[in-house]
Amino acid sequence: MHPERDIHKLIALVLRGSAVLFEFLASSYRKWATLLERQDE
Repeated sequence: MHPERDIHKLIALVLRGSAVLFEFLASSYRKWATLLERQDE
């Protein structure tokens, strides 16, 4: 992979990468919350 020279493209790549990470975390947190709620039943 070559370094990105266009700063706007680089920022867009970072933002997209962060979005993927946050979506993964949100999904995991929802799953864990559901598991915890079901334990109390």
